[in-house]
Amino acid sequence: MNVICDSDVLIDYWDTKKLRHFNTKNILDNSIGISNVLISAISFMELIVGVNNKEDLAKKQKNLKIFNCILLNQSISEKAIILLSEYRLSHGLSIPDSLIAATGIETDLPLFTYNVKDSTFIKNLNIYNAAFTK
Repeated sequence: MNVICDSDVLIDYWDTKKLRHFNTKNILDNSIGISNVLISAISFMELIVGVNNKEDLAKKQKNLKIFNCILLNQSISEKAIILLSEYRLSHGLSIPDSLIAATGIETDLPLFTYNVKDSTFIKNLNIYNAAFTK
């Protein structure tokens, strides 16, 4: 089964100091299978924005190469605009979260995120139910 991983999940996957690291690593490596993990272009960009220096950037780019990246297209963009129009005022939906959610909806793939509060209200978005979400 393929899933789209949000940037928060990948941060926990790579950072051994994170509380959820070992559980996240187990979920991605064993339950899902790392070859079944895809990322949105938005999550890819969020992870690049989080680097501190060129060495960190090179390491992040190397780590990201193992994932297939789902690029934005017309249907994802149109869906994100609809989601923003529907949920911005009522739930504070952000542009990045609308694009990531739209990617999940348009590809019909579940979204694995620990920030479930940012997206559980979105109709037709399938959230991957990880065993460990704290």
